Amino acid sequence: MPLDESISLYAQGEELRKRCAERLQAAEARIAKLTVDANGAVIGAQPFGAD
Repeated sequence: MPLDESISLYAQGEELRKRCAERLQAAEARIAKLTVDANGAVIGAQPFGAD
């Protein structure tokens, strides 16, 4: 494969990686970790990954 084509494919892959990372970050921001009390009632929520 010619070098120019390889560089172009790498650049495309990097753009896709960035978009995927942004989408993942946005999805994680929407996910809430629910806290449930002994009766099963939701008593709070925390952003994804907050422990």
